[in-house]
Amino acid sequence: MVFDNTQSLIFLIILCISLGALIVTRKLMRTSFPYVFFIIVGLILGLIVGQLLAESFSGLPGQYGRWLPVIVNVFSVVAVLDLFMAQAKRFSNFFQKWAFGGGDITSVDLNLLPDVLCDTSSLIDGRILEIVKSGFIVMPLAVPTFVIEELHKLSDSKDAIKKQKGILGMQTLEAMKQNPRIILRIIEKDYSNKTDVDNKLIMLAKERGGRVLTTDNTLNRSATIQGVITLNINELAIALKPLIYPGEKLNIEVVQIGKGDGQGIGYLSDGTMVVVENGRKQVGKTVNCIVSRVFQTTSGRMLFVELER
Repeated sequence: MVFDNTQSLIFLIILCISLGALIVTRKLMRTSFPYVFFIIVGLILGLIVGQLLAESFSGLPGQYGRWLPVIVNVFSVVAVLDLFMAQAKRFSNFFQKWAFGGGDITSVDLNLLPDVLCDTSSLIDGRILEIVKSGFIVMPLAVPTFVIEELHKLSDSKDAIKKQKGILGMQTLEAMKQNPRIILRIIEKDYSNKTDVDNKLIMLAKERGGRVLTTDNTLNRSATIQGVITLNINELAIALKPLIYPGEKLNIEVVQIGKGDGQGIGYLSDGTMVVVENGRKQVGKTVNCIVSRVFQTTSGRMLFVELER
């Protein structure tokens, strides 16, 4: 035998510490399984190479023959492990492409990207599913357990509207979990000293360096003030609305009487409100109009049009 009991104990301690460090790294950095797998392979190969190299030093007299094998073994483990860690990303991508056919795997390690934390309002909003399915959000989505608990409370509410919103949010969450193209993480985290879900979400985003996906303007403002980047679905919807300029012609159905004198109200297909001047008598009719003014606000866009003569 090359090693005595003391040396075996030292190697066992080194092995346990190394595996423990890898487990902690796996937990904290959320690395993928192939990444960790290749690191463990590197650790094992390092031990094997170190033991083979140590045999040539075991025959030295005195303390040299006792401690040089240990030093050589430790050096070999560190060197080989460092090499595998440096190449682990490339090995991981190769393994995933081989295992999953390479169709949906890119050269970008998505596990290294910041999370997009979904709040309750974004899950209740039916548009989020189509947005993430389209691939516009490439970062991994994450849902904290306290957000899921809030959805459960809503779905159990006696209020019919709140109950329906909670059920819709749970259905959206389940649909995202079932979709293989969507990376969704459930984060088991809570803050006992914070009762407000919005504050918890902002604190979690700060800790993880993530972003918040929401449709809540209040949360959007609060998070922005505290330095957290937000992705507001409403702002995205406004940005995607086609530009309309004064002088353009529109066909508008006047559906109700407006607040102003003689005004009628209609809507575009995207929900934009259209105020029809002198359109009070045209309620229930589709009329040809010309855009006179366009008002853009934080809550949306409003058009003022005049009847075409």
